Amino acid sequence: MLLAAISVSALALTTTDAQGQTAESPAKRADRLFREGKAALEANHFGEACPKLAESQQLDPGMGTLLALALCDEGLGKTATALRELREVIAASQKGRADRTALAEEHARRLEPLLSTVTVVVPAESRSSVEIRIDGEDIPAATWASPMPTDPGDHIIEAIVPGAAPWKSAVHLSQSDTKVVTVPSFGTANAGADVTPAAGSGPGIGTRHTVGWIVGGVAVVALGTGSIFGGLALSQHSTATGLCKSSSCSSAPGVADNNDAKTSAWVADFGIGLGLVAAGTAAYLLLAHDDAPRAKDAPAQASAVVRVVPNVGLGAAGVSVAGGW
Repeated sequence: MLLAAISVSALALTTTDAQGQTAESPAKRADRLFREGKAALEANHFGEACPKLAESQQLDPGMGTLLALALCDEGLGKTATALRELREVIAASQKGRADRTALAEEHARRLEPLLSTVTVVVPAESRSSVEIRIDGEDIPAATWASPMPTDPGDHIIEAIVPGAAPWKSAVHLSQSDTKVVTVPSFGTANAGADVTPAAGSGPGIGTRHTVGWIVGGVAVVALGTGSIFGGLALSQHSTATGLCKSSSCSSAPGVADNNDAKTSAWVADFGIGLGLVAAGTAAYLLLAHDDAPRAKDAPAQASAVVRVVPNVGLGAAGVSVAGGW
């Protein structure tokens, strides 16, 4: 019987559309969300209450719902948002709801000392062309130089000029915090900024020069190693020649020195060859100019890569160099 009674009551409170789905008018949904949100608010479950009250206010605006939402945002620590909502309630309730006005004024007085603010300072030469956004929301130019009430937490401030990469700054606000953010002149705004490169901008000459200096360092090391082993090969060959006067040598130390001289000579040849190739590659990277025009809509190119690969075989040695920009 109890289950049947609950089922009959549920059917009495809802209607169904032609497809058998439950239909709820915006006004009824707003009323239900308000009641659920208010119950959660009274239980201090702010995270549950605020979204329901906000949706109820959007569906069916009312000062009672807005007041409840303001108290909920206050509970979440969103001081700036709550104070703005309370002031709206005060302005609308002064003509007839003294109880709401008194409650809103009491909470507003409590929040005002806790406000956090951000002041955005924009250079005079940039004011006519720049747009300022906080967390993606446009900020009117009239408020830039004034402290703007902002909820505690992390925020992203952007300065945007058409045709230029945006300048960004991350700001963290604590309760009762005050921050001043100065936007640089857009002549230097991109320096040190967290910006997204424009499409078609490749690695450029700067990257190529960096790789050039690295390859140049490889050349210096390879040439130095080759020179050392070249000198060692000459010394070992001289010793072997002193011990073995003819082509057929019975002196074990002489034969060993002769073999060592051959190995050192091979290393010397390889090192010097590698060094010369690397030196030539480095010279090209450091001295070549990038005069080729770039298409505005061309995709960004991969970073410059240079590979130096030794090729060693029986009786021969060499290197191969491959690169891309």
